[in-house]
Formats: sequence, C-alpha cells, structure tokens
Amino acid sequence: MPTVKAVDMAKEAGIDPKRFRQALRDERFSWHAHNERWIVKAGSDEHKAMQSVLHKISS
Repeated sequence: MPTVKAVDMAKEAGIDPKRFRQALRDERFSWHAHNERWIVKAGSDEHKAMQSVLHKISS
C-alpha cells in the first residue's frame, strides 16, 4: 500500500507544511510517537485523521 506524507498533503492543499504538522501535533494522536515522521499508509484510519485535521485548518 502506498504511503502519504504530511508535507505532501499540505503542499497539495496550499497550506504551510509547518502549520499542518503543528496542527497534527496539537491533536496528540495516540498512534503517533513524538518526533516520528508524519508518514502513513494511504487510505488508513491515520490518513483519514490527518485529512480531517487538514480540512479543519484549511476552512
């Protein structure tokens, strides 16, 4: 299954990647360890959670 990076999601949406990663950190997802890269499997629950955060900050 392909992977998705937060930086690529942000760039596609026209959002600053640093802003997106901060918003993701603010969510404190239990599945993401501190200082790990924001890379998830496409279509996974984690990907959907990241899409939700991206939608929140782009609205």
